[in-house]
Amino acid sequence: MRIELFSRKSPAPIVLARPLAPGRKEAWTEHRPPSPEDLQHHLEGELALGVILDRAISLDFDAHAPEELSPLLEVFRALDIPAYHGPGTTRGGRVWLFLEETGGAESLAHGLAGLAKAVGLSPCEGYPKGEKPVILPLFGALNGNPRPLYGPKGERMGIPFQPQTTPAEALHRLVRAGELLQVALSRRPEGRHDTLLAFLNLAHRGGCLEEAEVLFGHRVLWQAWGVAEDGTRSLETWRDEVARAAQAAASEDYGRKRGLPFLEDQGYDLRGLGWLVSLRWPKPQPLEALLPQLPGWPKGLLPPALEGLVYACSENKGVEATPMAMAVLTAASALLAAKGVTVHPEPGNASWREPPVLWTLLIAPPGFGKSPLIRTAAGPLWKVEEELAQENLQAEEAFRQELAAWEAAPRKERGPKPMPPARHRLVVSDITPEALGEVLAANPAVLALLDEFGGLLAVWRREDRAHGRAFYLSCHSGEPVVVDRLSRGTLYLKRPLLALLGGIQPGPWQAFLGETQRLGREADGLLQRLVPVLGRFTPYREDPPGLGEGILQAYEEALISLWEDPTLQGLTLQPTPEAFRLWRDWRADTEEAVRDPSQPEAWRSLLAKRLGLTARLAGILAVLWGERAITERAMGLAILLVGEVLEAHARKAWRWGSLDLSPALRLGRYLFQHRVEAFTKREVYRNEWGGITTSAEAEAAIGALLRAGWLEERQEGRKTKYFVNPRIGEVCGGPDKA
Repeated sequence: MRIELFSRKSPAPIVLARPLAPGRKEAWTEHRPPSPEDLQHHLEGELALGVILDRAISLDFDAHAPEELSPLLEVFRALDIPAYHGPGTTRGGRVWLFLEETGGAESLAHGLAGLAKAVGLSPCEGYPKGEKPVILPLFGALNGNPRPLYGPKGERMGIPFQPQTTPAEALHRLVRAGELLQVALSRRPEGRHDTLLAFLNLAHRGGCLEEAEVLFGHRVLWQAWGVAEDGTRSLETWRDEVARAAQAAASEDYGRKRGLPFLEDQGYDLRGLGWLVSLRWPKPQPLEALLPQLPGWPKGLLPPALEGLVYACSENKGVEATPMAMAVLTAASALLAAKGVTVHPEPGNASWREPPVLWTLLIAPPGFGKSPLIRTAAGPLWKVEEELAQENLQAEEAFRQELAAWEAAPRKERGPKPMPPARHRLVVSDITPEALGEVLAANPAVLALLDEFGGLLAVWRREDRAHGRAFYLSCHSGEPVVVDRLSRGTLYLKRPLLALLGGIQPGPWQAFLGETQRLGREADGLLQRLVPVLGRFTPYREDPPGLGEGILQAYEEALISLWEDPTLQGLTLQPTPEAFRLWRDWRADTEEAVRDPSQPEAWRSLLAKRLGLTARLAGILAVLWGERAITERAMGLAILLVGEVLEAHARKAWRWGSLDLSPALRLGRYLFQHRVEAFTKREVYRNEWGGITTSAEAEAAIGALLRAGWLEERQEGRKTKYFVNPRIGEVCGGPDKA
């Protein structure tokens, strides 16, 4: 936006002010004022002071002075749409509106011109400026003939001129409501109330009810429908009736939902309103709605001290309980791994052992509170970490004293040189693989807390950090690993163990997942070792309950008791005979699913980790319930948790990677972008729409789109055709989001 002096005789305007940076209308820097010579040169022509703006719509009324534009300006003011008006360029008046974005200016200009005609103004011209500049007269012109410009509230505008903008969608809604008004004005209804309600029902379904309420309460309809003539209702009384009808149209409980058929029976011609065609179709579902719905956290799965905290946090934060429950289990897993606990899931297979570490990734939108949940779950471990830090300081001081005494002793009397003490740790955060190797050389296991898991994912994505991926794989399984250090040589870790607890937003997770799969970098199974947990909000509560000190203290005592329990040191957990029978059935089901060729490869890779995850959870749950073997209850709870809860989260988190909906997503995007109205299955794979090349893939995609309401199947002779729901834009959101 810029302010200029301009003249018909002078093609080069004098710039008085311009923005400091593109897009920042509020920031101005003053340039040189016009010199007397400049002013004299411009005064020779028809001088005016104006502002040149883009993203504007101009409505030109040659037959109406600015003060006669009130029928249209009243509509804008009632809807809080900032509109500016003043004298036209040569005669009459003009109205200007400024868009937040440039798209759709042409259709909006013509639609608003039609609205102006409907409310009683003579035909006007609508100029869709879009990105082209529009020149506005401003109050205080230097030629002594001021041409005022008035703002949304009737105030005079001056320089610097900083107009308020309107979202294009708000004007699109107003244009849709204006089209309804034009149809309503075409004839007098026989039953005014029922007809009014039918129009407002259509407006509600078309998303423009608020705009329709303002327009149908306009004086022009009050007069056209004869309400003013019969004398039963003043204009204000009529507007109250319109408001009550709009409230009824918005209510799901109101039974008289008449609409298109009723109005057509009344003789109204609605064929010209293209957007009304879509109202004959059902609203389509997002394709992700076809995926299994996420179950809630099973009550009674955790001991009372842990479950109490889980549900208290859930109610306090207004979120579903599963993320907090898995965060608690992950914190406990780090404690058990640090104590050297091991799970042997099959008594006859001594070589199969599972360390009880979990890698839990909380995937939730902004505002979910991932970081507070993670901090609360890890709170007891941080207390242990503080105690270890004090012990490390004491050990360092003792080492320095011992080293000083050794150095002060005569050489012949010196024994072996004292070695620095190991630094004991339990919790780490932002740490490199090399530094993590140093920590694990002195500690059996630690918990890594990563509020922003995206940083670690970025490291895993890099080809030059393949050794880092291998190192993390070893830390998940407890396999020996060698870490090469630049300055201190090679480090051999016999059984490194790492529990991971982090959070990430859905967008970065899906972006990383998609890129990883395109490049084929998930083949080593690193991603499948993550336990993704999707965060969901629960209904909002104005006064949620707090976290009581008793709940936090009980949770802290339960976890610290694991750290202090000497019976857990080096404990090996095996299933009882009853638990092993459950295990064998679960193992058979898993093997069958892994061998099923109809399952996506990425999903089968994840299923291959199912038994190991089940064994780890069974061991963790057994210890938390005070058991020293994996009982039938612990095994049953672990199988329930994996099969009914965690795999549902994994399917939803991996929805792009599982490829279950990939053909449907690609075909839906193609149909939306190319505005396809009808097609056959053969057209899809013969023309490779959305990259689909086979009949089977096309059939799977069409089947998913039919279930989601994106398509309608019709038989035309011997040919099956599929018609596209014109409302798919409501769930696509744009060509790039289908």
